[in-house]
Amino acid sequence: MFIARNLRLLLKLIPLCLALHVPAQAAGYPERPVTLIVPWSPGGASDLIGRALASALEPVLKQSIVVENRPGAAGVIGTAVAANAPANGYTLVLVDAPHVASGSVMKKLPFDPIGSFTPVATIGKTPLAIVAWPGVPAKTLPEFRALAAGKEPLTLGSGGTGALTHLVGELLQEALGIKLTHVPFKGTGEAIQNLLGGQIHAMVSTLPGVLPHIRSGKLNAIAVTSATRAEAIREVPTVAEAGVAGFDESNWYGVLGPAGLPETVVQTLSKAITRVLADPSFRKRLSDLSIDPFEISPAAFRQLMLADQRKWADLVRKHNIAAQ
Repeated sequence: MFIARNLRLLLKLIPLCLALHVPAQAAGYPERPVTLIVPWSPGGASDLIGRALASALEPVLKQSIVVENRPGAAGVIGTAVAANAPANGYTLVLVDAPHVASGSVMKKLPFDPIGSFTPVATIGKTPLAIVAWPGVPAKTLPEFRALAAGKEPLTLGSGGTGALTHLVGELLQEALGIKLTHVPFKGTGEAIQNLLGGQIHAMVSTLPGVLPHIRSGKLNAIAVTSATRAEAIREVPTVAEAGVAGFDESNWYGVLGPAGLPETVVQTLSKAITRVLADPSFRKRLSDLSIDPFEISPAAFRQLMLADQRKWADLVRKHNIAAQ
């Protein structure tokens, strides 16, 4: 009888003991508003994506998602805030592909681009476009390659030394076997304005920034850098189609949390974002920004970041690139 009574008592206590060991987030996360840091100024592609994601996530998570712009130092300031936040799922950060290159380009970074974070979900990706000032007598990539191989040096602008527009430009020159004069600016917007004015010959830019100028005829789109053609400009061939087999570079966007984020929180957020990415209205909002939905698992997201980090680190070392 004594053993039976104690056994019954033990069986009653087991669920209680298990409940005490389940992280609080597993039972009710999120129980209060979640902050999504966008480490860039309002109005840019990252900000628009972040706000679209936040509004789409709120009914899924049944909580407010507060977008907080923390611009400065090429995204480092806001990203550092997220890296140092408590690992409870209430502070997240929206990053893009240059995030993993920052550790190679910048000498002193207040976080490890991969080790300081927990991958949560990818959102979308967009190709980059090789665009030229209309005064450049080259409408195709082979023509541009031939022109660059001539005696007259061509200039290639970028959003800054070490920016994605610069790094992809370096990869492109390697692939084409040409050498262009790099002209860095204080941001992609400034580079585009100089290209429109003819102060530089060409640049590699994320598609959303130059799409209106391509459509208006103020810039010539020579090629896109992704493996497949961009839906927004289907008439423009890929770099691979233009003769450089295997060339495939895109700017991806994703959500990270601080290192040590509980797996239950990661899964809750990942599943919620998967639902959002399946929503036609959200996909339309991405499409309007020339961004294609891009969904991989958190584990695959980590592998993507690691692969990109190795690729950019090799390129930075080879060309001795350092942020200005």
